[in-house]
Parts: sequence; C-alpha cells; structure tokens
Amino acid sequence: MIFASPSMRWSLMRLRVISTTMAMKSVRTSCVRESPLLH
Repeated sequence: MIFASPSMRWSLMRLRVISTTMAMKSVRTSCVRESPLLH
C-alpha cells in the first residue's frame, strides 16, 4: 500500500482508533457482565 495521500493515512488511523475503541468497549461490557460486583 502507498501512503502518499494524507487522507488515506487519516482514514486508516480513524479505522484503527475505532476498532480499538470497539474492542475496549466489548471487553469492558464482558467484564461488567461477568462480575456484577464491579457494576
């Protein structure tokens, strides 16, 4: 892949951030669901 255009790099960064946030959210929800004491 060629990172010549800054827009492409920005879109890739946004995708990475969104995927990481989604993963964190899912992990957090699963932890809360498994341990109701922390709720």
